[in-house]
Amino acid sequence: MKKYVNYPIEEIEHNLRKTFSRTNPYEYKEGKGWYQEANVYLQEIADHFNIPLQLVCALCAVLSPGNQWNSNLKDTYNLIRFGWNNKKRFGKFTSITYPQNIKKAKKILRYQGLGQYHLVSGVKVSAFFDNLLYPKTSNCVTIDTHMFRCALNDSNLDVTGNLPVTYTREIDRIMRLIAIECNLLPLQIQAIIWTVWKRLTFSRNTNFSQKFFMF
Repeated sequence: MKKYVNYPIEEIEHNLRKTFSRTNPYEYKEGKGWYQEANVYLQEIADHFNIPLQLVCALCAVLSPGNQWNSNLKDTYNLIRFGWNNKKRFGKFTSITYPQNIKKAKKILRYQGLGQYHLVSGVKVSAFFDNLLYPKTSNCVTIDTHMFRCALNDSNLDVTGNLPVTYTREIDRIMRLIAIECNLLPLQIQAIIWTVWKRLTFSRNTNFSQKFFMF
């Protein structure tokens, strides 16, 4: 993989709009309701353990970097299951997310969120938390690695570490612009584009060449 170097920022709008234009009816419907459905799943976890939804959403968001959604949900459930009543059982918990994120999640749960929500930090994680908790009103835009690769039209980009602020601000701006045009929330546009990009990139051989998805 290669690092993002000298990618024209002025092409971001074209790339995002082109991906959005390839949305099929199923993806539009799925993306439009993605965060509301995610909220329902997390509410079920909250109800099962009789804990606040805010706490569950915080744990889910913190455990999300580098994590597939289904695995993210399972990790959220298991962290609570292993550690809610017996903190010593945290040792049984594993996740593919980053070690520092696991530590943050454990600390948030250990204190039941009290005074620990500042650990839900980072541009992607904090936006994801807000989207999950308030899917009908959130004005935040979650920009993860898939969205970043989509914006630069390169599914092989190495996006480890913090994403450049200039790029994320432009992606955020375009999401909001398309949302206004479509009378949708920015989080809905993000979820729709994310869904399309996943289909266009991961329905093919994973050993694809650089920029195989050309506009």
